Amino acid sequence: MIQKLDDAKPTLTSLPWKEVLELVESEQLTAIPTETLEFAVEENNYQFLVESALKSLETSDPEKANLEYAAKLADKMKEIASRVLAERIQTNQ
Repeated sequence: MIQKLDDAKPTLTSLPWKEVLELVESEQLTAIPTETLEFAVEENNYQFLVESALKSLETSDPEKANLEYAAKLADKMKEIASRVLAERIQTNQ
């Protein structure tokens, strides 16, 4: 969920990993909000992505709930987000 704090830039309070992964697997990437993609590619948010992935894994896939696997998920999210954002920019030109 993205939350605006007054006039500050939006912050992601939680990353909907289950929904994002379902959309990626079904190749319905256009359904992922641009704000989520922009948040994912922002280097300053990487640690948050890893922590968020780890927290999600603890619930959804406990045997894979470790920092290494969470970092792989975060890296994949960044890669996909970068690609989708680039496609959106190219489409809007």
